[in-house]
Amino acid sequence: MEARRGVDHPHRARLRADACSAALLGRRGAGGAGRTAARHARRHRRVRRPRRRTVGDDRLDPHAAFLQRRNRPARALLSLEPRSARTLSVGERAELFTAAYEGYVVPMLIDEASLAWMQEKFDFDLDASRIAYRDGVPVGLANLAVREQEAWIGGVGVVASARRAGVGEALMWAVHEEARSLGVERVWLEVIVENT
Repeated sequence: MEARRGVDHPHRARLRADACSAALLGRRGAGGAGRTAARHARRHRRVRRPRRRTVGDDRLDPHAAFLQRRNRPARALLSLEPRSARTLSVGERAELFTAAYEGYVVPMLIDEASLAWMQEKFDFDLDASRIAYRDGVPVGLANLAVREQEAWIGGVGVVASARRAGVGEALMWAVHEEARSLGVERVWLEVIVENT
């Protein structure tokens, strides 16, 4: 029975099997329950699920009502604007870095001096690194360190109030575009397993 017309879930297969057998019983005089089940099967047999689109397609389409994941409104991302990391001072970036890593597996308290050291040691490209602004307020950052043909994501973070809205994904797309424009062939990302 599960091979029938794209049945993709065992409970749906059972419901369809029950509805079909009830329809047969309804024709053979099984009483009111059989007729009700047969009517239900006829009424709902042509229900189709809408075509699933990727998240990226919805974000580019301002008329899309909802995103695929968690039904977030697409308009929540329309005001998101990734800008160069140079739009903030080192101190402001350090504050944003600390706020974006609030609740992280490894506590991150970044001050101006430690961020300046990281930028120099890890070769952060401030023109290619991105700060996400929503309604003019910085809500996330993505640091891109570039060394010749390779790049490394030196931290991606989103402040708690803007999480689960696609900000991190938008930042990753933005820094990858910057890396591509710089001729980078490979971008590395380190991930702490407990943070995935």
